[in-house]
Amino acid sequence: SPGGELINVELIIANHQLNLLTRDADIAIRHVRPEQQDLICRRVGGLPFGLYASDGYIEEQGVPSLENLSAHWFVDGVVAPRFARQAERLGYRIPRERFLFRSDSFIGQLNAAAAGWGIAGLPVHAAATRSGLRRVLRDAPVNELEMWLVARAELRTTPFLKHTFDALGDLLNGFAAEVCEFAA
Repeated sequence: SPGGELINVELIIANHQLNLLTRDADIAIRHVRPEQQDLICRRVGGLPFGLYASDGYIEEQGVPSLENLSAHWFVDGVVAPRFARQAERLGYRIPRERFLFRSDSFIGQLNAAAAGWGIAGLPVHAAATRSGLRRVLRDAPVNELEMWLVARAELRTTPFLKHTFDALGDLLNGFAAEVCEFAA
């Protein structure tokens, strides 16, 4: 730690955004660029996504394609239904009842896909390490999950926080680059 100062780290994993302006946290990692004027942010890369289904699901339901999409089951988020939103932007409306499982936890989505409950949009680095999952619908355009490092503007005048912000940003940038290389 710079200057011998101690740092206390509290890692809060939440499906809602903590309010940095009311000091719920000093620094946050978000998957959307903040719109608040009083925050500073740094894009620290993105995590490639792919669409995955279990071997058992494919054996039972068949290989998914863009032509037979409406006959398949899906796994998605509750608050952040990324899969449904992206499909709709591409002109594919998937009825709500075709989403068999919803959770804003990527681990929950990963486990549901591995259990054969449906097709899920997952970070490539996480899904690739899970045996029994197969990448499907490779022709479908899938967005990456952006990562933004965010803090209050006063961070610029607090040397210790600025150093922490910069170091964490460099670390996350390196992580994102490694993941992209792994996914290629």
